[in-house]
Amino acid sequence: MPSLLENAGYDMAINWGENLNIHRLLKKRRPIYVLWTNSGSETINFSREIQGKLRTTDGHGKQTIQNSSNLLVTQEPLFVERIKIIRKSK
Repeated sequence: MPSLLENAGYDMAINWGENLNIHRLLKKRRPIYVLWTNSGSETINFSREIQGKLRTTDGHGKQTIQNSSNLLVTQEPLFVERIKIIRKSK
């Protein structure tokens, strides 16, 4: 987890309703979001921030690839970032 946030700086809070907490940090101008709920869980469409697939990292360091239109957020902080696209040269 420390390597994910190393050299990241706080950017802003994003208002997404009363039960959701969303904060955006920047690392080399790339956003990293931290999301959690105040209670229970919610499935949100996060595509207004990141379209398509994204990488999530939970508080234990477990990473998964998910679709931004169907993101499950719980009371445990979830770190969300864009997936780096590596283009193959011809």
